[in-house]
Amino acid sequence: VARKMYLDQMLPIANKTLEDIRHPRIREVMRDYIDRQRGVPDSPLRSALHANPVVAKIARFEALRQYTSKLGGRPVLAIVNATQYPLLDGTKAISRALFEEQSFGPIHSFVKGAVGVFTEKGRALVDRSGVRLGPTGWTPDPRSLKNHMEKIAHYAGWMHRTVDEYSRAASYLRNYYDAQRILRGLQLREAGFIQKGGSWYTKDGKELGPAQITGLEERGVVRKMLPEEEWIALNTYAMKGVAETQFFYDVSGAPAMYSNPLLANLARFKQYQINMAGFMANLPM
Repeated sequence: VARKMYLDQMLPIANKTLEDIRHPRIREVMRDYIDRQRGVPDSPLRSALHANPVVAKIARFEALRQYTSKLGGRPVLAIVNATQYPLLDGTKAISRALFEEQSFGPIHSFVKGAVGVFTEKGRALVDRSGVRLGPTGWTPDPRSLKNHMEKIAHYAGWMHRTVDEYSRAASYLRNYYDAQRILRGLQLREAGFIQKGGSWYTKDGKELGPAQITGLEERGVVRKMLPEEEWIALNTYAMKGVAETQFFYDVSGAPAMYSNPLLANLARFKQYQINMAGFMANLPM
């Protein structure tokens, strides 16, 4: 929720301010300030690198070169990324269907998530969440990229970014629909209705159809949350679900070891393996 508020309100102002401030290291200064507020320990090595503009440019060039060669230059990685939604989110959906809910509800949400990315309603939910935006909170416009290396990296990574955005959007929708079903279940249970498998029944055994449940909500028999409160609850659940299966590769999703600049550089492209190990370790046995 805080990420969404920041993107909507503060990011346009911050970007304009950055253009107005003519300081060659303003972005590095801002990142250092945020790291200090997050409690990330300072590193004399990183400070020394940032203090030298020539070394900082070389480091930036090397980072772009690695991105271009390891992600943009290897289409196979995009293909592997394309399997992440069906494999990881599919595993979660099957696990939830078999061990937690004993119903086809999670499978239904999985299919709706995969297809919903291409619908107007699904795109509206994804756009409101901001889940498809890059680690810095913006999708770069190639016309604004200032040097040739950044433009090459941007275009080289197009396939990888496109597949990654689809996987994140589909995962978000799957978890959003799961959250809707779970929340409605809690509200129906609170109103005294009984769940058997994927269906709901009155106390005298009459099954409730979708239209009947909607009618109960409209008449106030089933308590509903305020629209904004409901959005916050559903969005928070969905974003947590994306983090569990699609992972975040910015500072919010990096392991604690990445606060050390030496380890962060050595393991620059190992975060996926680290996240996958955590995902596998948390699967139900």
